[in-house]
Amino acid sequence: MSAESSTIHLSAAVKLVDSIEKQAAKTEDPHVKRILLTSGCRIIDHVLKQHQKAA
Repeated sequence: MSAESSTIHLSAAVKLVDSIEKQAAKTEDPHVKRILLTSGCRIIDHVLKQHQKAA
């Protein structure tokens, strides 16, 4: 994966996680909120690892 492609994926992941965090903020159920926020963290971790490999 090229550095440019990796940057595009990182940008898309940030947008996705932003919408996940907004949904978590609207959610009353603490279990669902925890799942959403954990998922967002995992997405960012995965994409950052891919970004570091490309650099």
